[in-house]
Amino acid sequence: MFLFRSVSLYILFNSMLRMKICNEPTKDSCSCGSWLEHWEKHSKRPAWFCSEEGCINTNLVGAFVQKTNDDKNWFLLPLCHTHNTSKEELEITTSTILISVDKKNPCDERRLMSFFSFW
Repeated sequence: MFLFRSVSLYILFNSMLRMKICNEPTKDSCSCGSWLEHWEKHSKRPAWFCSEEGCINTNLVGAFVQKTNDDKNWFLLPLCHTHNTSKEELEITTSTILISVDKKNPCDERRLMSFFSFW
């Protein structure tokens, strides 16, 4: 894996991101309107499809996920309702932007970092 850092933008070059859904409670709302709108605002992209590899569902929510290793950091990304309730490990598409969030105050803009992953 190669990591490039420029200001607060991190680019990860990796073949696939493996994530799991965060099961801990978080704030129910966001000042952006919804968690999906929060992701769109901070990623500066519209959410068109689910971030799960090969899924083209468009019934999206902003989902809190963690890497499957011991990393306890939380990230926000768009997932369909089906994958948002999955108990299985997720394979996230390599073009997905992960927004790093503080689990106690996810809408705190001072803690935002965007993560990009490419082939």
